[in-house]
Amino acid sequence: MPLKSRQFGAVSVLIIFVGTVLHIVGVATPEWTTVKDENGKTVISQGLWTGGQETRGQETPWTGGQETRGQETPMDGRPRDPRPRDPLDGRPRDPRPRDPWTGGFDDTSDALKACGACCVLAIIGSVAGMILAALYHLSPALGVSETIMFSQVSLASTLASAALIIITFIIWLTKVVDHTHSFNYGPFIALGLSAGTGIGYSFILSIFGCIFIGLGGGLGFVGAQRFSD
Repeated sequence: MPLKSRQFGAVSVLIIFVGTVLHIVGVATPEWTTVKDENGKTVISQGLWTGGQETRGQETPWTGGQETRGQETPMDGRPRDPRPRDPLDGRPRDPRPRDPWTGGFDDTSDALKACGACCVLAIIGSVAGMILAALYHLSPALGVSETIMFSQVSLASTLASAALIIITFIIWLTKVVDHTHSFNYGPFIALGLSAGTGIGYSFILSIFGCIFIGLGGGLGFVGAQRFSD
C-alpha cells in the first residue's frame, strides 16, 4: 500500500473518531431544543432522552390537594380546579408525572423514540466504519489482502450513519421541536420557533458529528481509490 494511501487511512480514522465522539456527546446531552423567556434565559431544554425546565413553581406535581389561598368555592357553587396554576399563563398544569423519556409530554414519544433509534444506529455504523478504516490503514502490517474492500464498506457504513443522523434532524425539526414548548407555556406557543424556541448545543454537536463522520469515510475511500496499488 503506498504511503499516501496509508496517510489517507490514518486521517480518515481520526476524522471518523472525532465525528463519532461529537455525535455521542450530542446524543447524551439534554439540549437539542431550548425555549427561552423574554430575558433570553433558557426555561425549557429538551434532548433525546431527558428534558428539563426551571423550577419557578413548575416542578411540584399535583398530589390531589387544594390550596386555600384564592381557591374558595365560587358563587356558582362549582369547586375551583385544584390543580396548580402555571405561573406564566395561569392555566392548570398537567398533574401527570414527568416522563424521563419524553421530557414530560407524551404526544411526541413516538418521534422521540424514532430519533433515539436512528442516533443509536448511527453510532454503531460510525464505529463500524472507523474500525474498517483502521483495518484498511493497518492491513499491510496485518498481512491482509483485498484491502480496498475495507474502505468501500467503511464508506457505506459512515454514509449510512450520516444519513441516519440527517433523518433524525428532519424528524426532530418537524415532529418534536414544534411540541417542545407544550409544557402549558401559552406565551411560547404563540412565539413559535424563530422567537422563543431554538436549537441547543447538543443539536449543533450532532450536526458537526454528522459532517465529520461522512467526511472521514469519504476521505478514506478517495485515498484508497487514488493511491492504491
